[in-house]
Amino acid sequence: MIERTTRFSYIGEIDWDESLEFRMERRQRWIDSERPALIVMGEEALSRRLGHDREAVLADLKQVAALPFADVRVIPLAAGRYDLQPWQLNLFEYDNGQETVINVETVRGGGFVPADSTRGKFLADAFKEASRISIALEDFIQ
Repeated sequence: MIERTTRFSYIGEIDWDESLEFRMERRQRWIDSERPALIVMGEEALSRRLGHDREAVLADLKQVAALPFADVRVIPLAAGRYDLQPWQLNLFEYDNGQETVINVETVRGGGFVPADSTRGKFLADAFKEASRISIALEDFIQ
């Protein structure tokens, strides 16, 4: 469960090492939980100037895709524009009955949206469409 594990200070300079450490700890908690995850990303996320880190990023994604409870997919540029193209979504489901929420981040800002709200349903439907036009990471890398 991710609840009450976020610790991030918005005051002062961002400590990138601390941020990376937090992400790696969160990732390990997810792996340990073996909670199913569908990860969908646009090809442009893998086409950006990642420099010498590109191969490391792809190798890491391959490791995640190899997990039996992870499905990593890529929306090829050839699929054209789709509703969520410039957005990042994270679905937070809790085991203790708390409301399911979607964390939305866009270039205009971000926040949490109740999953059962009108906006939440729009986002869920748009995500389903993005998933539908995606291909498996293994097929993309070939």
